[in-house]
Amino acid sequence: MRKMIMFAVVCACAFANSVLGENQSTTNKDLMSVAAWNLRKGSDPAGIAAAKENDEAKLILTPCGKYFSTRTSEIPITDKLRRDGKRISFKAKNHGVNAYFAVLLEFIGANGVILNKVVLYSASPKHKPSDWRKVYKTIAEKGDIKIPAKAAAISVRMAFSPNKGVCEGKIEVANMKLENPPPEEWPNQFTVECGDLKVSFNAKTFWAISRIDYKENQVGTEKMGYYGTVAMFKDIGFIGSGHTENESEVLIAKKLMIDDKLVETPGDLTKCSKVELHTTSRVRSIELTTIITIAK
Repeated sequence: MRKMIMFAVVCACAFANSVLGENQSTTNKDLMSVAAWNLRKGSDPAGIAAAKENDEAKLILTPCGKYFSTRTSEIPITDKLRRDGKRISFKAKNHGVNAYFAVLLEFIGANGVILNKVVLYSASPKHKPSDWRKVYKTIAEKGDIKIPAKAAAISVRMAFSPNKGVCEGKIEVANMKLENPPPEEWPNQFTVECGDLKVSFNAKTFWAISRIDYKENQVGTEKMGYYGTVAMFKDIGFIGSGHTENESEVLIAKKLMIDDKLVETPGDLTKCSKVELHTTSRVRSIELTTIITIAK
């Protein structure tokens, strides 16, 4: 059964436009070294430092009293990257800030202009200090973060913006990786039809129900709301199902039974008499076990 304590949060984040650096490749090892990050003009080099704790590499970020911004070199978006995607993962710890901080993914056009920014992690004066938070996002045409059609490259930025002229605080970032996503034997979405019911499941919501149709009439929308468990944590925000803006639910295991038979790879549409979808996942320290049963 799913049991949780629900909390409330208000998030705010404001950022100025950025300036791009040189175009060169970046490896996962590089991401945890100071040399991989290009400082924006005017940013104090003392604002970023590398450290190790329990053999774990991390970056310590302090804004030094003023606007601070640093970014990776541009990583070209190839046809393979568009097709297969990449997964960005890291964890961050907020020691307390009187500023607006964010880790952002930037999509850059062929002309060097930033087309879009996606906030992966944020902290503000309204957020209390918090322990490590893990972030996992898939970047692909059909991933958690969709690649704009005109994007030619991506980069990762970490930045502090002042709060009423004050820019103070400390953030730690560890284990940042940009790597191939694990192989997925299931399609991004599949639908089962049991009698008059059609039910769709989606990878982006960690295999929660994404749509319900009854006698060819849509009764459960795909555009608003999620049909899985969502928790609201104080000083963090919503986590769970499709709420990945603060932190993603972590899928541990999944199993699909159709007409009492185990199915390794579901088709896009399957007609059957009975479906059971079993998932085990985690939202922070809360382990969720879900069984969805659909039958005629």
